Amino acid sequence: MYLQRRSHEKVDLYGSRSISEFLLDEVNKTISYGTTQSSNIKDYIVLESKLTDWTSKIKQIEAFNIHKKKFKWISLDRLSYIKEIEKIGATAIWMNGNDLIKSNGKVVALKYLHNLQHISDELLSRVKSEDICFGISQSPDTNNFIFVFYEKYYENYCDRCCKKYTNKNYKWCKPCQINYLKGNFTNWTSGDKKIDEFIQKKLLQINSPQDLMFEWIPYNQFSNIKKRKNGVAAAVWKDGPLKFDEYSKKYERNLNRNVALKYLYGSQYITDEFLNKVKSYLMEDISYGISQNSNTKDYILVFHEKKFENSFEYLNNYLEKCSAEHSEKYCVKCSKEHTNEVYRWCKSCMVNSKNIRIINIIKNSSKIKWISYNQFNDINEIGIGGFATVYSAIWNNGKVALKCLHNSQNFIYEFINEVEVYLAYTNQKFSNILKIYGISQNPDTEEFIIVLEYAEGGTFNDYLYRNYQSFNWSSKIQILMNIIKGLKEIHQKQMVHRDFHTKNILFKHIEYINICISDMGLCGEVGNIDKTKIIGGMPFVAPEVLRRIPYTQAADIYSFGMIMYFVATGRQTFANRAHDKLLALDICNGIRPEINEQRAPKCYIDLM
Repeated sequence: MYLQRRSHEKVDLYGSRSISEFLLDEVNKTISYGTTQSSNIKDYIVLESKLTDWTSKIKQIEAFNIHKKKFKWISLDRLSYIKEIEKIGATAIWMNGNDLIKSNGKVVALKYLHNLQHISDELLSRVKSEDICFGISQSPDTNNFIFVFYEKYYENYCDRCCKKYTNKNYKWCKPCQINYLKGNFTNWTSGDKKIDEFIQKKLLQINSPQDLMFEWIPYNQFSNIKKRKNGVAAAVWKDGPLKFDEYSKKYERNLNRNVALKYLYGSQYITDEFLNKVKSYLMEDISYGISQNSNTKDYILVFHEKKFENSFEYLNNYLEKCSAEHSEKYCVKCSKEHTNEVYRWCKSCMVNSKNIRIINIIKNSSKIKWISYNQFNDINEIGIGGFATVYSAIWNNGKVALKCLHNSQNFIYEFINEVEVYLAYTNQKFSNILKIYGISQNPDTEEFIIVLEYAEGGTFNDYLYRNYQSFNWSSKIQILMNIIKGLKEIHQKQMVHRDFHTKNILFKHIEYINICISDMGLCGEVGNIDKTKIIGGMPFVAPEVLRRIPYTQAADIYSFGMIMYFVATGRQTFANRAHDKLLALDICNGIRPEINEQRAPKCYIDLM
């Protein structure tokens, strides 16, 4: 539907040389086309129409005269020496001003209201409520209204919204910049809704003209990419970042800017956990935005290079520090603040009774803590078994082992038992049992993780493979002494290991003979063992256990004897046979691995 003019329409003209209540009443009760003013006799003219929106603005402006005692009608001929200011307004000399002006002339600022349809009610009410305006005038040529402000108005107030500048030195108005950014949200997209929303939210957090503008940066904007270690690279950003120019009062591009890139490997799929990780990296205003490798689809964070003084190792350390600080305060899973920052647990994510048991363990011990999963870096699988998968990872600038129990949500009591057993020996100053550092949880699988001391030397099997040629009897006896000391620690607490074999004997160092016992998940109290469950590697299981007799400490000693065979010969027991029911029957019937005195002294064989 379009509005059309009706030519030669007859209207009634009412004379009114000054704005008065009478005029307002006439405008209010007359259905009019609008209001104008005769340029010769200065009479205001009411044009009858059913369109009243335009006149409502006039009434609001003219209402200033009625409701503001200090607000005056200022005839345009009282304003001299009018000078335009940067196309936003003008200054003038108000000659022979009214009560407010004591001198012969006063410098004032003029704001032209060019289009009444675009003048918001908010602007009018703000001008009315603040003592920033002397009065109002009107151009006889254009009939545009003019606000007459005090002299320093344009130095302190935004021309668009009449609010005080957020930053007066730069003449920077936060509300107007926010509106400008919102209006440009549809001009770009990353292709992912979550990423777009994340960037938009980050953009709207600007508080000053010096803040970096966080934005989506197409990958083809980068050139001369030089990869460094740990997923960091140097590059040149062709268009460069947006920077607020204090002269033009606009955001302009800083072309060919050197930047630092941090590749977030494995980030092709956007999850809340990924965004929380990104958020942890952005705790300070040092990032220009996010990009994406067009080939691998990995996301990339783009940083201000000078912030790191060209030290990319420092950038990595900084990001790890940010991530750690963020996870100390916020839950990696839901991004809410931790219910308890000391123990880093989130009540909303850990509400069931099973999880509360874990929290209680952490609360009651000073030796372990809850470790947010995003604190781990460089995670690599190093072993997998029937009950768990073990990974190596970097945490607190050191290597740790992550034991991830399969389906641990449904075996929470077994998980808690293993944690408590490790904890019992971690409290000891010197121990041949692997130390525990804390508990974590994979946010994707929700499986619980035991964070353990990392054994650099690997398993006994690994050690023997590396050192068999130099593995003399002095070393053999020393290793066996350390193993039996660890087993003694377990037995002194009236416990049994139940899964004692060479793969659960670990070497803390590659060069030194310093062993520890691991895999404490099957440990239990003597006399409180389920005899229906036969657990462990067949060659290491005692015959009485195979006969369903309750497990005792003597069964661990039998397993130690099989380890002695491995030490003497370098071979696993019954390596030439299938580990099946037939072998179990033979073990129950007294078969043992054979060894002759050429391999070991007779006293050793007898002890074994």
